[in-house]
Amino acid sequence: MSNLYNIIGNILIDKNGNNYNTINKLNNKYIAIYFSAKWCGPCKQFTPKLVDFYNKIDKNNFELVFISLDKNLNEFNMYFNEMPWLSIPYDKNNSESLSEMFNIDGIPTLQLYDNHGNLISTYGKDIVSNYENILLTCINKKYNFDLLFKTVNLIKGQGDGRISENDSNELITILNSKQLT
Repeated sequence: MSNLYNIIGNILIDKNGNNYNTINKLNNKYIAIYFSAKWCGPCKQFTPKLVDFYNKIDKNNFELVFISLDKNLNEFNMYFNEMPWLSIPYDKNNSESLSEMFNIDGIPTLQLYDNHGNLISTYGKDIVSNYENILLTCINKKYNFDLLFKTVNLIKGQGDGRISENDSNELITILNSKQLT
């Protein structure tokens, strides 16, 4: 986890301008790193969905960090004001470097990390859009997301390539009743 802290920096901010120590805010939490920008149409469509997801999540177990690819501080401030989560301080050069370091090839991109700092997925946008209930359960109950997602993919592989809401709910019920070892 310390590598992730070192990469994104020591300071996180909220939209009110308050500063937070990165380690203190992210320690032992699932983390999402969100690359986005105000000028990006698909980002403006996805951000409200991400806000909705974020508002449902247990903040004791999860934090989201915004890395802006906006062109200037004014755009960053206007866009970040719509977000309830934290951000690294705006620095266009730093954000572009981080974008290269995280291998971002398009935005919006949401990368998910478990509470040990291990990369869960670079497809967080698709997971939030299509498997929100599974992700919420994993984070709120600190389940192993990788195991759960592999199980979901196994279920998908036995049918028509999709997992239904009923399949997801059945899997969550099994996990909640601890029938899965």
